[in-house]
Amino acid sequence: MATAHRPHRESPLRGALLRAAVALSLAGCTAPARPLGEECLYNDDCVDGLLCAARRCRAICRDARDCPAGWKCAALAQGGRSVCVETDHPAFCQYHSQCPPPQACGYDGLCRYPCREARDCGDFHSALRCDLDAGVCLWPQESAGAAP
Repeated sequence: MATAHRPHRESPLRGALLRAAVALSLAGCTAPARPLGEECLYNDDCVDGLLCAARRCRAICRDARDCPAGWKCAALAQGGRSVCVETDHPAFCQYHSQCPPPQACGYDGLCRYPCREARDCGDFHSALRCDLDAGVCLWPQESAGAAP
């Protein structure tokens, strides 16, 4: 005896979830590229023509002529690339040995003065403050996790 074929009915919830998953995959899950000076973690976080260096989107350069007046073209610690930075910007590093003594390579890939308390930073510049969590001296406009 043959059984009657029942048409398959899709659950409304399952259909909605499937449509949402397809929409997300088509839209992508990436944030818009960030402009010059914005915070970043990867080169892809920055608009074309910029590199992510020391957690900021920066302009690529070959020499100081590629940078705004008063800025310098600084070599990154790795990758053989250079970016425009302000003249007083700390050097980029990957290892402590890449920094001039007594500086050490900070958590952000920049040469920093080490500190354990506030007075350690005052020896280098009166405006510096000690970030006790990171153990490095920062400028007043900087915060832990953000680079100049």
